[in-house]
This record gives sequence, structure tokens and C-alpha cells, in this order.
Amino acid sequence: MSQEHRLTVTFSRGVVREFVGRNALRQALDYADAHGLLLCTLSTHRTIQQDLRGSHEAPEARALRLVGREDLLA
Repeated sequence: MSQEHRLTVTFSRGVVREFVGRNALRQALDYADAHGLLLCTLSTHRTIQQDLRGSHEAPEARALRLVGREDLLA
């Protein structure tokens, strides 16, 4: 599986999970809903590279805004 389709998510209460596949973000949001959790951080190969370059845009806020789920942002 491509690194582009791996998503590591840290949720509230210290829960960390990895989701794989083109719908990894949707899987993570469904998991959060099912367990009453909020999304704290998400990491992909791309977001790690952006962090190393000093990107100022938070990937969590952008990802959740794009799918209309800002309510899950911790």
C-alpha cells in the first residue's frame, strides 16, 4: 500500500490508530464518532514532510474543514 494512503491518527484520551486505504480519513472520522473521540493529530508521509519544511498550516484543521467535520477537532 502506498504511503500516501496511510493515516496515523491520535485521538483524545491518548488513543492512536492507523488507517489504510483511499478512505482512511473517512475511516478515522467514523472511528471517532463510534467511540466519542476527537481528532488531535493526523500524520501522513506528506504531513511529516510539510512539518520538516516548516509548514504553518495545521493538516488536521484543513482536512476536517474539507469534509465539513470541524466538530471533531480537539
